[in-house]
Amino acid sequence: MRWEQLVGVTGSGTGSGYLIAPRLVLTSAHVVGEDTTEVTVIRPGRCGVYSAKVAWCGHAGGIDDAALVEVDDPAWMPPQMRPVVWGRIVTQQPGIKCRTWGLPDFAQCEGTATDTEQPTGTLNPGDSYGRQHIIHLIEHPPTALGESPWKGISGAAVYCESLLTGVVATDPAHRDHAALGIVPAYVLLAQPGFREVVEQHCGTVGLQWAPVELQELADHQSPTRAATTPGTPATLLTARRAVVEFRGRDHLLNELRDWVDEPGVGAWLIHGAGGQGKTRLAHHLGTQLAARRWSVLWLDPAIVTAEQLRVLGQVVTPLLVIIDYAEARVPQTGTLFAELVTHVGDRPVKVLLLARTVGEWWTQLGAASDTVGDVTARARVTALPPLNDGPEAREATYRDTVRAMAATLPVLGDPTTVQWEEAAHRVLTQPYRDLGDNTTVLGVQMNALADLLDIGHDSPTSIGRQSLEDRVLEHEHRYWTATATRDGLDSLGMTTLKDALVATIVLAATTSKELEKALARIPDLADQPRLTRTKVQTWLMSLYPGDTHGIYAGPTPDRLAEQLVGRSMLDLTRDSVVESLAAIIDEVEAEHLLTVCTRATAHPSLMPAAGESLTEICVNHPDMLLPAAVRIAPQVENPAPLIAALDRVGVDSRVGIDLLDKLLEAIPPDTQVLAAPAITIGNELIVRLKDLAGTAAADRVKLATVLAKTAQWQRRKDYLGDALASATEAVAINRELNGAQQVDQMAGLAKALTTQAAVLGDLRRYDQSLPAASEAVEIFRGLFGRDPETHLIDFVAALYVLTRQMRESGLGAAAALDTATEGIVMVRSLVEEQRSSTARSRLAACLIAVGVEHYAAGRHTNALEAGAEALDIYRELAESRPDAYAGEHAMALNNMSIFLSAAGRHGDAIQSIEESIEIHRDLATKYPDGNLNYLGSSLQTLAVRYIEQNEFDKAYGPACESLNILRQLAEVNLEAYEPLLGSCLHNFAYILIELGRAPEARESAVQAVDIHRRLSRQNPINDPEALAACLNTLGRIQERTGQLSLALGSVTEAVELQRSVAEDSQSSRSNLAAFLTNLARYRGKAGDRSAGLDAIAEALTIYEGLIIESPGTYDALLDQARRVRDKFDL
Repeated sequence: MRWEQLVGVTGSGTGSGYLIAPRLVLTSAHVVGEDTTEVTVIRPGRCGVYSAKVAWCGHAGGIDDAALVEVDDPAWMPPQMRPVVWGRIVTQQPGIKCRTWGLPDFAQCEGTATDTEQPTGTLNPGDSYGRQHIIHLIEHPPTALGESPWKGISGAAVYCESLLTGVVATDPAHRDHAALGIVPAYVLLAQPGFREVVEQHCGTVGLQWAPVELQELADHQSPTRAATTPGTPATLLTARRAVVEFRGRDHLLNELRDWVDEPGVGAWLIHGAGGQGKTRLAHHLGTQLAARRWSVLWLDPAIVTAEQLRVLGQVVTPLLVIIDYAEARVPQTGTLFAELVTHVGDRPVKVLLLARTVGEWWTQLGAASDTVGDVTARARVTALPPLNDGPEAREATYRDTVRAMAATLPVLGDPTTVQWEEAAHRVLTQPYRDLGDNTTVLGVQMNALADLLDIGHDSPTSIGRQSLEDRVLEHEHRYWTATATRDGLDSLGMTTLKDALVATIVLAATTSKELEKALARIPDLADQPRLTRTKVQTWLMSLYPGDTHGIYAGPTPDRLAEQLVGRSMLDLTRDSVVESLAAIIDEVEAEHLLTVCTRATAHPSLMPAAGESLTEICVNHPDMLLPAAVRIAPQVENPAPLIAALDRVGVDSRVGIDLLDKLLEAIPPDTQVLAAPAITIGNELIVRLKDLAGTAAADRVKLATVLAKTAQWQRRKDYLGDALASATEAVAINRELNGAQQVDQMAGLAKALTTQAAVLGDLRRYDQSLPAASEAVEIFRGLFGRDPETHLIDFVAALYVLTRQMRESGLGAAAALDTATEGIVMVRSLVEEQRSSTARSRLAACLIAVGVEHYAAGRHTNALEAGAEALDIYRELAESRPDAYAGEHAMALNNMSIFLSAAGRHGDAIQSIEESIEIHRDLATKYPDGNLNYLGSSLQTLAVRYIEQNEFDKAYGPACESLNILRQLAEVNLEAYEPLLGSCLHNFAYILIELGRAPEARESAVQAVDIHRRLSRQNPINDPEALAACLNTLGRIQERTGQLSLALGSVTEAVELQRSVAEDSQSSRSNLAAFLTNLARYRGKAGDRSAGLDAIAEALTIYEGLIIESPGTYDALLDQARRVRDKFDL
C-alpha cells in the first residue's frame, strides 16, 4: 500500500478509499450511499476537497458492499502509480497476514489535519465462509466511540503483501471491535459493472488477480505482478506486457485447455527457438485460466526447496504452474513434481514447462526419481511451430504491432514529443516488406517497431544493412544516451555503460545486491567510487524496472539481450567484458554466462565471429568454463563454439590431466553432440596415462577405463578400426589386472568385452565377436548373481550384443531368441520400477532383437508386437531427448517397416521407412560420422519396399542415393560396408532389369556377385544366401540379354547355394522356390522339359508348405509358379 493512494470519501456517510487508478477510487457502498451520484474526495494530510461521481455501486450491507468513485475535479493532480493486482485466498490455512490503511473517527482530532490508522492482522479463510473475510486485528482494539470506534475506516483497501485482497465493510458483532469484516476482491471481480469501470480506467491489466498464499513463490517478472511503466521502446516487445493482442495458436490452445481439465498432476513441455512465442502463449493460457478462477503461478527460479513448495499442496483451486527456461531449472522442476505428486489428489494441477530445446536435461529430470520419472513419462512434449504461416499472416501481425506500439510509445515520455499516431500512419501507407518464412513472431514485431521508430525519429533507414535486433538496439541506444546524460553519467562513457548492461545479462543480476556485485566486477567501474556505481545502478533500474519494487528486469526481450552480448564479444577495439568476468565467476554464474553467450552465437547476424570469440574465451578459462560447457552443450541451440573449445583443449598439452579426466567423466555416454570432443579428450588422456608409465594398479585401472569409454565413442562415430584397437587394449589390461590378482576388474573386463564384441560384429568378424560376447555374458551372469542392482543394465547390454552375434554368425535362431528374451525379462522389471531412459532403451533394443527373430521365422504377428512396443519406447525417448535417441528411433522405424511389409501392410511400411529416412537425413546432416551409414541403409529399405510393390520407378531414386552413400563409406572402411554395398548393387541391378535397362544392370549385378562371393568364403553360413540372390538376378539379366547358357549356370548355382540354407526360415525357403521357378523357365526355354518340370514341381511343393504355415502370405507366388508349370503342359 502507498500513502499517495489513500483518500477520504464523503457521500451519504464518511469513510476511506484507495486509488486503484489515477482518477478511480475504491471505497464502500454504504459510504457513498446507493442512491448517491456525487461525492467528494480528500487526501489525508493535504489541503483540498475534490468533486467525484459514483461510477459503480454495490449493495450497502450486502456481500458486494463496495463502490467505485471517479474523480472528475479539474483541480485533481493524480499521483504516479502502477495498476493494482487483486488477491484471492486459495487455501484453507489460517493466519494469513494482512493490513489496511484508513481514516477511522477515533484517529481524528478536531482542528488538525485528517489522520490515518494502519491496522494489521490475519485472515482465516474459514471465518464467515462464503460471505466475507474477517481481519483478526493484532493490535489492541480502540475504545468504543458510539456504535463503533472503526467508523470512518469503511472503504479502506485491505492488502495481503502486494495484493489488494478486499475492502473494509463492517465492524463484526460480538468481537469487541477486535476484528474487521471485508468484502473479498474476488466477489467484486465477479461483478460485470465493476469490471467494466476498472477496465475503462486501467485496461485489462487492472483486472488481474493472483493467489495470495503463493506470492512468495512467484517470479519477480510474473505478469500477475503490478506492471511498471516501460523505460525503453524494446521493453514493449516483452511477452508479459502483451502490448500486441494475442492471435492464432487456436488448435494448440484447445489442446491445452482440454489437458488442464484432466484430473491430477500433469506436465506439458513446449519448446522452440527464442522469439517463437512460447512465453506469450503461456501468458495467454494463464489469463484464460485465471478468468475461470484457476490459480496461476509463474514459479520463481529461487524457490528450490520442498518446504517452500509445500503450500502448493494446500491450494484448493485448480492450479497451473509455469516454469520458463525449464532447461536451466532441472533440480527445481524435479522437486516441484515430487512435491505435487505427494500432496495433490485428483484436482487438476498442471505444470507448463517452456524451453528452447529438449535434450539431456529432460532425461536428467526423468531420472531424478521414480516419482518424477512417472510425471515426465506421461508428459506431453510439443515443438512450437512458427505462428505466422505465410506472408499474409505476417503482414497482419506487422500492422497490428505498428498500431499497438504507436498507442503505447507515448507512455515512455519521449522528450522529442513524437506524434506516434502520425508516424504509424506513414509506416502503414508504405509497401509491406516481408522478411520470409523463417521470421518468428518476435521478428515481425521487432521489424514493425524498428520501422515505426525510424519514421518517428527521422532516422536513416537501416533495412537490409542491419539485423532486426541491431535496428532495435540502435534506438535503445538513443534512450540509454539520453537517460545517462540526465543522470550525470556522461563522464563514464557509453562503452562502460554498455559493459554494465552486458554484465547484468550474463550474470543474471536482478536484485540490488546482485547488481552491486556485478558492477563492482566491471574493470572500468571497479575503481570508481561506490557512489558512482550506485548512480549506474539507479540508471539501470530506471531503464528496465522489474514488476516488483527493487527488482531489475534487464534488457528485454531475450533476443535483444543476447544480441547486445554478442556485439560486446565482437568489439575488437577493447577487451570483452565477458572475458573479464569469465576469470572471476563461480560455477552457477559460468553456466548462465555460457548459456546466454551460446544463444547469442546462434544469431545469424553474429555468425560465425561470435562463436569463434566464445571458443577463445572458453579456451582461455578452461577450469571454470569447460565443465559448464559440457553441462549445457546438449541443451543449447548452437553448441558448436563449446564443442570447438573442448576439441582444442583436448589436444592442448598445457591442460592438466585432472581437468581432462573431469571433462570425460562429465560427458553423457549417449549424446551425439559431445561424441567428437569425447574422442579427442579420451585419446589425449590415453596418451597422458601411458606417458606416466606407472605400474600401480590404480593407474592401470584408469587407463583401461578410459580406453573402454573411448572405444564406445569411437564406435558411435563409426571409427571402427580405432574402436577395436581401444577396446582390445582395454580387454588386455583388465585381463592382466585380474590375472595378477591386483584388483578385481571382472566388471571392467566384461564391459570392455561387450564393446569389443560389438565392434567385431560391425566388422563381420563373427568368429571373434561371438566368443567375446559369450564371455562378457558369462562374467556378468556371475556378477549379477552377487549384486543384481549394480550390474543389471550392463548385463542386458551384453545379452543384446550376444543376440546380434548369434544371428549374424548363423549360430541359430532359437538360441538368439532365447538370449534376447532373457534380456527382456530381466530389464522389464527394472523399467517398471525406475522408468530410467537407459533401462527403457535396453528393453527396446532387446524387443527389436526378438522381433527380428520372429520375422525370420515367419511369425509376423509376434514380430509386429515386439517391434511396436520397441518403437513406442524409442519414440517417447526421442521426443524427450532427441540428441541421444533420435537414431535409435529411426532404426526402430526401419525395422518396423520390414515387419509391416512382411505382414502385408505395405502402405504403413512405406510411411514408417519414410519417417525413418527423414530422421536419419537430419542426423546425417548434423553428424555425418556414425549416421550416414544408417541413412544409406534406410534408403535401401525404402527401395526394397517399392520393389515389393513393383513400383520400380519409385524405387530407383532411393536405391541410387543409397548406392552412392555406400560407395563413399566403403572407400573408407571396406570391411564394414562391403556387405551392404553388395546388397545395394544387387537391388539396383534388380530395379534396372524391371525398368527395361538390363544391359545397364549387368555391371552392378556382376559387382554384387563378386562382393558376395568373397564374403561367402569368409562366412559360409549366412553370406551364401546373399550370393544366391545376386546370382539369380545376374541370371535374369543374362537371360534377357540373350545369354541363356550363362543364365542357366548362374541360376543353377543360386539354387544349390540357397538349398544349403533353405531350412532356416520361411524367407529362405521362399527364395529357393523363386530361384527354382526361374530355373524351370530357363530349362524349358533351353528345351530341357524334364529338368524344368522337376524344378517347378519342387518350387510348388515348397510354396504349398509355406501357405499351410502362413495362409495368405505366399498365394501370389504360388499362382506365378503354377502359371510356369502350366506352360509345360501346353
